Amino acid sequence: MIGLERAEDGRTAFATANVNAWHRLGTTTVGCMTAEQALLKAHLNDWEIEKQPVFAKVGNKYVEVPNKWATVRKNPFNEGQHDALGVVGRYYEPVQNEDEAELLNTLVSESGAQFETAGSLDDGKRVFVTMKLPDTVLFNGLGAEERTELYLCALDSKDGSSSFQFVVSPIRWVCANTVAAGLASAKSRFSARHTKKSAKAHVLEARRILGLTFQYTDELSIQIERLLEQEYSNQQFQRLTASLFPTPKDADPESSRVKNQQEHRDTLRSLWADSPTLEGIRGTKWAAYNAVTEYVDHYHPMKGAKGRDPEVARALQVVSGKSDGVKKRAFALLS
Repeated sequence: MIGLERAEDGRTAFATANVNAWHRLGTTTVGCMTAEQALLKAHLNDWEIEKQPVFAKVGNKYVEVPNKWATVRKNPFNEGQHDALGVVGRYYEPVQNEDEAELLNTLVSESGAQFETAGSLDDGKRVFVTMKLPDTVLFNGLGAEERTELYLCALDSKDGSSSFQFVVSPIRWVCANTVAAGLASAKSRFSARHTKKSAKAHVLEARRILGLTFQYTDELSIQIERLLEQEYSNQQFQRLTASLFPTPKDADPESSRVKNQQEHRDTLRSLWADSPTLEGIRGTKWAAYNAVTEYVDHYHPMKGAKGRDPEVARALQVVSGKSDGVKKRAFALLS
């Protein structure tokens, strides 16, 4: 996972259960992790995040900026060092990683989920945890059983840029693509603002979301089965890519807008024809949808935001749901 926080000596703010991550960074544990263990192994514990006044330097003097505070933490690698993570307003209340662990442990005890990964992105500005839910979707496609598992992904920002979020995502076993179907009858995202609101209210809301997960699972299984049963031709996929990335009307054929849309379509069609993740399902509507998700999650061009690595920006958009638009349109067109 690109963008993980790392110390100068090579230590990495990342932990994974049982299976080494492809990047070979961080700590691999054997057996299930509790939330506290995940925080400890991923160097997410004892950050002691707090709000501190913000000052502007004017000549040789410092003037306090009204109604603005910096979120500050203890550096997990260097004792005595503190890091400013972002600037927030008067109503923002820092949430400690340990407090979030209590909520996550409640979710695990209620659902039977297992902690899979935990880590810090963007030098501590964002923290994530993923858990594998026990309720597995099983369906048959083209004569071969294919398994889709559900993961609960938690993302928290420490710089005030977003709320604390849960995203329920079905992941294809063979390629680990995030499937964000956006089914109208099931809710797959939960957000909690950084305020003084009772943590118990967050637990109750999260339980409600998990209660819907089973309905979401059943309906997703039916939808996937239907997509697997329907053949999809090369010509149909070309029309799909043209709908997702149309050529701008009245635009100069040599303009960057026209060329960019064509690049989107060309890369999508290449994945449709050659991606190894589509073996066994190629030529179906389900393969068409997975080609789109693979493109959005791994290939879609992404400019770095405020100096951020493009790959990190893409990963954060995927996890936060900001990249779901193309996937939702594709799912709607294929359904």
